[in-house]
Order: sequence, then structure tokens, then C-alpha cells
Amino acid sequence: FLHISNFSAMILRTELKPLRCFWHFLLHDSLGRLLLGSFLLGIVYFATSFLLSLLPGHISAVLGRAVAYGALGVSLFLYTSIRGFGKVDGYIGTGEELQRVFRGMRTAQRAPRPPFWAYGGNVQFMPWMVYNLFSATFQALDFEKQRFTVKGLQDKTQPESKTNPRSMEDEVILNFFPKTSSSDFPLDAPTIVVEPGLTCTAQDVPGSSFLRRAVDRGFRVVVIERRGHGAPLRAPRWNLFGDSDDTEQIYEMLQERLPDAVGFFWIGFSSGSKLPIEAQGKFDARREKGDGKAPSFVAMACICPGYNLETCFQGFKFPYRQMCLS
Repeated sequence: FLHISNFSAMILRTELKPLRCFWHFLLHDSLGRLLLGSFLLGIVYFATSFLLSLLPGHISAVLGRAVAYGALGVSLFLYTSIRGFGKVDGYIGTGEELQRVFRGMRTAQRAPRPPFWAYGGNVQFMPWMVYNLFSATFQALDFEKQRFTVKGLQDKTQPESKTNPRSMEDEVILNFFPKTSSSDFPLDAPTIVVEPGLTCTAQDVPGSSFLRRAVDRGFRVVVIERRGHGAPLRAPRWNLFGDSDDTEQIYEMLQERLPDAVGFFWIGFSSGSKLPIEAQGKFDARREKGDGKAPSFVAMACICPGYNLETCFQGFKFPYRQMCLS
């Protein structure tokens, strides 16, 4: 409960002003979250008690018990329903390969097992949104930003030559956390390359809890803002999901920038997961043919990947489908 990593403690001591230090404790420490949650529940309790006190005595007592018992009963019913009869909604298309992968996912075949205090998607989603808003506002991550020029072929379907030069230049932004200049964090730390979601930024990949947790556990993170995401386009080339050729150039630069890193990892969130899946397949195929220069990652993970965007959006339930597609 009271554990705070050495790096978190260093941030609290040297980089944060008192108010930001307080917000850091409330938002990113287990005890702070417990206190903040208890405080918010206390506000709801006293506000409800005050409203009930405005009613006549006998009505107030009856209504108060009805609200308390009703809230508890509804919560127990919904929680029991999810644990007993709930299932994962799968939108997997008709391809045999996707069907095979889905059949092998044991966790997708059983009901979710959420904690009692967050038993439903809506109950989980709203606090998560508020948490991200407060984190980005009061405890934004202090990134070291580096603008890096990537060069694409004029015609991607043809090999590089004098008539097909790398003339499609543009900028990507690399966000290092912690900063490479920080003397309190080792340069040989394992590094996670992060591909954010569709409309996300370095401060919201979505959210920042993964980035903070990774650093607390000894990893440096590098969030990539792809062409057109962090800076205006300079060339008429853009890929919604990113470009594997750009990734290879970024990988080579990171090896030069962090030569002592004990390993590079790769993770993609939502639409950012398409690039690792596609590019890793290409890199693996090249290494099998003897290309030792192809990027190599210790491990790769994809969080909430969407292989068919149309199917994904149509699968949203009320009110999220209306919010996302309006």
C-alpha cells in the first residue's frame, strides 16, 4: 500500500512543487487513491443525507433506507449477473484464422471477473476518464521530446534507386520518459517503444497509467507520435496506422541514442497495434532470410487491437456508438 518506487520518490523530492506533489500522491499511489475514493464517497453520502434531511422526518427515514437497500440490491444483482451469466462480446469477422485464434483464447470463453466496486464497463469507464483528465492536467509526464526526420521512398512498391530516392521526408516525434539526461535513471534500462491509439498523444496513449507503471518497474518508455500525429505533415504521405519503414529508421536511431539499453520492447494500443503486427512479420521474414539488420524486439504486445474498424465501431453499445460515430 505504502510502496513508492525509488524513481517515484525522486520525482516527489526534486521535480514537483507542493501542489503537484499532492496530486501525484492522490492519483498515483495506492494509499492516495484509497483516500481520494473514500473522500468522494463521503461527499456523495453527506450530500444525499443533506437532501434527505430537507424532507419530513418519517419520509426521510423511509426514503433513506430505500435508497441504501436499493443501491446495494441493484449492485449485487448486476455483479452476480455478470459473474454468473456474463460473457465477452466477440466481433471477430468470418476468417478462419481469426476464428482459430479466438478459439484458443480461454479468457474470451468465460465471463469477466471484475472486482465488486467496478463490476460493469460504464462503472469502470467513467472513473478511468476522470483519472486520466486529472493526471494530464495536474500531473503531466515530463517528456524529453525529440523531432526525428524519417525518409520514405518515392514509390514504396519499388526498391530504392537513383530514380526512386527517399524523397518523402517528414517528422515524427519521440517522447522519452524519463529524460535521457536524468542522472537518476540508468541509460541501460530496458526500453519500451509505445505506439499510441488513433487520436492519442504521448500524454494519453490512451491514459498514462501504463507509462507510469512501466517506469516504476525500471523501464524507460519512448512514445512515438507518427507522421501527422504530433506535427503537421510536410510531405503528401500519411498512414493512419503508421509505416514499418519509418519504424525501422526510428529503431536504428534508438540504438544509437540508447546503445546500452539491455533490450527493446514494443507495444501498440488500439489502432497503434496494427503497426507492430504488420512490421514484426516483415522483420521476422527478413531475419529468416539472413538479414541481420532487421529490427529485433525482446517481446511485443498489442492492447485492444482492432483488425476491422467497421466491425469494431458497429459493436459499440449505447451511448458510446453515438458518441464515437457522431
